[in-house]
Amino acid sequence: MFLDVLIFIVSLAGLVFSADYFIDRSVELSHKYRLPKMVVGLTIVAIGTSLPEAAASLMASLSGHPEIAIGNVVGSNICNIALILGLPALLAPIVAQEKFVRRDGRLMLLVSTVLFALAAFTGSIPSWAGYIFLAAFVGYIFCLLKYSDSATIEEEAEEEDYDGLIVFVGKLVASGGGIIISSNFLVDSTVSLARAFSVSEAVIALSMLALGTSLPELSVSIAAVKKQEGDILVGNIFGSNISNILMVLGLSSVVSAIPVKDSILQIDLPIMLATSFLMVYFLSRPAGIDKPRGIFFLAIYISVILRCFLIA
Repeated sequence: MFLDVLIFIVSLAGLVFSADYFIDRSVELSHKYRLPKMVVGLTIVAIGTSLPEAAASLMASLSGHPEIAIGNVVGSNICNIALILGLPALLAPIVAQEKFVRRDGRLMLLVSTVLFALAAFTGSIPSWAGYIFLAAFVGYIFCLLKYSDSATIEEEAEEEDYDGLIVFVGKLVASGGGIIISSNFLVDSTVSLARAFSVSEAVIALSMLALGTSLPELSVSIAAVKKQEGDILVGNIFGSNISNILMVLGLSSVVSAIPVKDSILQIDLPIMLATSFLMVYFLSRPAGIDKPRGIFFLAIYISVILRCFLIA
């Protein structure tokens, strides 16, 4: 079991490092084209920080372990709100522009509700739903880029030096290769750990894997709150949760229909929905997400982790 734990830690570190490197290169492009901060958070940063979830979940489906995919996405979405909003809120109150909370927060609630309803009525995420999710995701990104408010673009952004095209593409390919290789080892070690602990693969995915693949979101969020960039922080979480459902589950379910266990349907999906509604409600209030609300979210996250290993 020690070897499985070591492989899990090393492959997770490789996955997070590769995804972080990909994010850095993507942010370079965002500066070059001078995109608005919230759009950057909702698209480039959100998609980039969702790469670990996407890689791990897609590899799980390809390897014949689709329940890891749903556990990883649901666990990551809970982690994104309860932990990744909760911790930064201890440092400073988190607020965001009302128009983004209304638009993107409501969209997050909509796709989360659709996921819950789909799982409740079918007991799975069928392949046909995956195609719909992917089409909706492409439409969402297109609308964000097309209708972004150009007035919010940072005019003071300075020109930076960029690598040559061949070198730049080489870096993206290298980071992509690191993501694929790391995710392959990560899924294998997740399955082995689940067997060693005598728990389901979904439990490991909901807890250890979800936390690990959410590390990029955590690092981005803490950096954003320190710089008082609430829009990037909130945009990152809205965009990551939307990406996890539409892109990650879309890709994974296209490969193989994803069964949803009763425990996830009856406990974890409702928790994901509840935390999503609370996030949008708190952000719609003038105080935003302050320290008491951050502590409340952290308590929810701790209870979820305890539930995974004590009850499941």
